[in-house]
Amino acid sequence: MTRTSWVELCVSDFEQSIAWFEHVLGFRVVAREANEYAEPSRGETSLQLPADDAPYWKPERPRLLPPGQRGSRVEIVLTHYPVNKVCSPF
Repeated sequence: MTRTSWVELCVSDFEQSIAWFEHVLGFRVVAREANEYAEPSRGETSLQLPADDAPYWKPERPRLLPPGQRGSRVEIVLTHYPVNKVCSPF
């Protein structure tokens, strides 16, 4: 992959999530805003970890499941080249 990919995950335990991505998966935090947002990165992949109680999520909060029922709503965004740019015709 020659373009950056990223995944945004709304996390309920901000500090525990950062520690897990750093210590278990080897990411390192390259940007952080207090206890509201962190951006761990590893290679070409960056994660966006906003805390679910951060102002960032205010517009989305009505759509979030109640605490204790979350975990099934994850936005995953993959950037890619158009297929015709990476695959030669047969």
